[in-house]
Amino acid sequence: MNIGFKTLINDLNDVPSCLLEFSGKEVSDGEYEFSGYRVSRKIENDTVVGVSKQVNTITNTSDNEITVNRLSSVYADGIAKGFYEKDVLIHLCHFAWQGEAQWVEKTPLEMGLYPVAAHEVCRGGRSFSSVGSWSTERYYPIVLIEDKTDNIIYFFEHQGGTSWEIELGTRGAPDLLELTVEVNSLHEGRIGTYVTLKPNESYTSLPVLYGEIKGGAEDAINALLKYKRKNGRSLQKPFVCFNDYMNCLWAMPSDKKLIPLIDTAAKAGAEVFCIDAGWFPWSSSEGEGGYAMGDWIPDNKKFGEYGLAGVIEYISDKGMLPGIWLELETCTDDSGIYNIAEDAVLKRRGNVVNGSRCFVNFKCKAVTDYLRERIRYLYGIGIRYIKNDYNHSLGIGCDNNNDSSLGLGITENYIAFCDFIESLYEEIPDLIIENCGSGAMRCDSGTLSHFHLQSVSDQEDFLNMPSIVWGMQRCIPPEKCGIWAYPYPLTFKNINADIDGFYNKEYIEKMSDGEQTAFNMACGLFGIMYISGHIEKCDEYNLELIKRATDCAKSDREFIKKALPLNIYPQNGLYKKGFTVLALRSDKKIRIGIFKNGGEDTLTLDLSAYVEEDSKLKEIYPLKDKAPLAELNGGIFKFETELTVAARVFEIET
Repeated sequence: MNIGFKTLINDLNDVPSCLLEFSGKEVSDGEYEFSGYRVSRKIENDTVVGVSKQVNTITNTSDNEITVNRLSSVYADGIAKGFYEKDVLIHLCHFAWQGEAQWVEKTPLEMGLYPVAAHEVCRGGRSFSSVGSWSTERYYPIVLIEDKTDNIIYFFEHQGGTSWEIELGTRGAPDLLELTVEVNSLHEGRIGTYVTLKPNESYTSLPVLYGEIKGGAEDAINALLKYKRKNGRSLQKPFVCFNDYMNCLWAMPSDKKLIPLIDTAAKAGAEVFCIDAGWFPWSSSEGEGGYAMGDWIPDNKKFGEYGLAGVIEYISDKGMLPGIWLELETCTDDSGIYNIAEDAVLKRRGNVVNGSRCFVNFKCKAVTDYLRERIRYLYGIGIRYIKNDYNHSLGIGCDNNNDSSLGLGITENYIAFCDFIESLYEEIPDLIIENCGSGAMRCDSGTLSHFHLQSVSDQEDFLNMPSIVWGMQRCIPPEKCGIWAYPYPLTFKNINADIDGFYNKEYIEKMSDGEQTAFNMACGLFGIMYISGHIEKCDEYNLELIKRATDCAKSDREFIKKALPLNIYPQNGLYKKGFTVLALRSDKKIRIGIFKNGGEDTLTLDLSAYVEEDSKLKEIYPLKDKAPLAELNGGIFKFETELTVAARVFEIET
C-alpha cells in the first residue's frame, strides 16, 4: 500500500499527489514543495498495535493569497491488487439516530467498484460522508478493506467532529486494477470545505488513522481499539451510573421525583447519580431573573425546600458522585449568553444558525469565560460528573461573517471547543465528562479522546440495545461505552402518565418473572452500566436483580478496561427476531451475553478456536435459573430456553 496525500489549489484541474510505499514498513514525515505552496506530512507510527496517524499541513509560500480547495488527510493506492478476481470485502458502519453502529459488508462490485476502461485512472469512485457537526450521523468514519485471498486487512478512520468524506476508487490497467482510498476533511467539491491562506499562513488537516496488517476485520478493529485506549481519556475506575432521563423523568426533574430515585439507586449499587436535563429554565419566561437554556442557572423552585444544591448534597450523602446534564455548545435566543458578545453565537451569512436554539461560539472569550464560571459554580455545590450533550448539527456549517468556508467554520469552532474541554481538566482534574450527541451522533474517536465515556445511543426499546452495543464495541473501547439499562421504563408515549397509575398491580405482575429487568441489566455488563427507569417502583425481586448486576459489574472492573470484542456470532440487527450474542475477551477470560428476542429456542456456537477442551462455563448473571440454560462440551456452546425474551451472561476461563 502506498500512502500520501492529494491537494487542489485555486480550483485548478491539476491534482498533485505525493505517495510513499507503506506495505508494512514505517512511513516517515516529509516536506514537499510545489509552485507557491508547501505540504508537510506528520506521521506517528505505533508499531506495537500496527496503527499510524497522519496529518498534513499546507503553507502558502507565495506572495499572493491562495485558496486550498482540497487537501486530503490521507490518500492511498496499491490496495488489494487484482481485487475483482479475489475474495475481497469492504466493511462499513452505518449510523442513524437510535440506530447506531450497524455494520455491513459488501464486495467491491456491490459498492460499484469494477473495471470500467483501459485507462489507469478511473473516475467512477464511490464515497460516503457526513456533512455537519454530527460526525457520525450517517456513518462511522471508517472503512475496512479485507483481502481474504491474501489474508490482509487495510483500514482507515477519520478523527474529528466535523464534515468528512471517504472516497473509494480504482487505479491501474484492468489486469492489475487496485483499490484506492482518499480521506478528506477539506474538500470544497464534496463537503463544502475550503480555506483561503494569505502569504505564510498554514492549514493543518484533521487526523486519520490507518494501517495494513495480516488478518481480518476483527484484527483491524482490535488494533484500532488498542490505539484509542492508549491515546485518549477513559475512566480510571469504571463505575455504575444512574441517569434520570431515558424512560424515566424525561427532563422533568423535581425533588419529589428525585428523592425516591436517589434512595433506590443507592440501594441498587449506583456510584454516580446524574440529574439530566430540566434542572434549569428552558426559556426566560419560566425562571426567575429571565434566565434560559445556555445560562445554566438552577430553577430552584423545581426542587422545593432542597433547591438544586440540596438535592446534590442528598446524592452525596447517599455515597454517590453527583452528576448533571449540560449542553455546553447550545443556548436559546432568550438567554443571557446569547447577547454576551456580538460574536457569541454561530452565524451563517449573517443569520444565526439553527434559529431559536442555536450554537455558542467557542472562539469568543466572553462565552468561554462565562461557561467556565458556571462549571466552577456547579463544581462548588458538589458536581463531579458532567453529561455534555449535543442535540443538533450545524449542517453545512458557519462563517461568523468572515471569509472562511462554512465547513471550515465548523472545524474552527470544534477545535476551540475541544481546547475548552481540555482546559477544564487542567483546572479541575477530578472532573469526569461524558460525551453525548443525541445518543451517538458525534462519537468519532478524535472527539472521544477528550472525554471519559460516550452514550452509545438514544434507543428507547431495550430489545434493540444489544445490536447497537455489538456495533459500538467495534468503534469504541468497552470501558467508554455508556449502555442504557432501564428496567421499569416509562416510555416516551406515556411521558405524561400518572406514575402510580401506570405502575399498577397488573404492571407489577407482568414484571414479576424478572426477565425484562435481567435483559436490561445484562446488556450493561458489556460496558459502563447506565441505569435509568422508574426503579423506585421495583418489587424486591427485581431490585435484587438490579443489585446483582451492579455487584457483577464492580466485581471485575479491570476486565472491561482490558477486554476486546470477540466475533463469535454475526450481528442480528435492529428489530430482527432471534439471538444477539455479545462477547468480550481479556487475557484468559471470555464473557458471553446471550440475548433472545423471539425466534428459535436453541443456539449453538462452536467456540473450539477460543477455549480448551476442559474449559468451564459459569453463569455470572442473573443467577435465577433452577437449571442452567447453557452448557459447554468440547468447545461447543449450547443455549436453550422456551422464554420469548431472555438474557443470560456467562464467563469462560480459557
